[in-house]
Amino acid sequence: MRDSSFAAVRLILYSILMFWAFLLFCLCCARMSYTSYAGPNRVLSYYDAAIGELLVSAIFTLFFVPTMFWMIRSRSSAIPARVWFEVTGLSVLWLFWICGAGAASNYFGSLSWCHDGACSVVRALLAFAWLGWITLTVLLGGSLAFAIKYGGWNSEVCDSWGSTAGRNSKV
Repeated sequence: MRDSSFAAVRLILYSILMFWAFLLFCLCCARMSYTSYAGPNRVLSYYDAAIGELLVSAIFTLFFVPTMFWMIRSRSSAIPARVWFEVTGLSVLWLFWICGAGAASNYFGSLSWCHDGACSVVRALLAFAWLGWITLTVLLGGSLAFAIKYGGWNSEVCDSWGSTAGRNSKV
């Protein structure tokens, strides 16, 4: 695969992650709106902590991904535009997403018994949480593979994932 192909795959993965994060954000807002309304069948409103955690994960991702886009596309040489910064950011997001998706999966369990609209939102929310985590895992794996294989921890982000300039950079 050519260097530009690796860069394209990376940008596509970041775009997909942004899409999953946006959908997760919308679904978390819908679920929080549902749980904050005490309807005729419920006496009190309630709060799902796992949904709040996923909402925070989505918000952080929605800020991190455009930052990475800017650093990759502008070929910035600022200190945060380094592979170690990308790996650190992806690692933090990876932990947020796995904890949120795991907590939500544990809290809601099997929803096979439930067929109303609120359960559809929760099912979609869980699906997009796990899809986002998988995408983050691939991005983190690629960045770690580059940094470990080529010793490019201090390389510029725009040079990573197969670029010859990144291969020559040492810590």
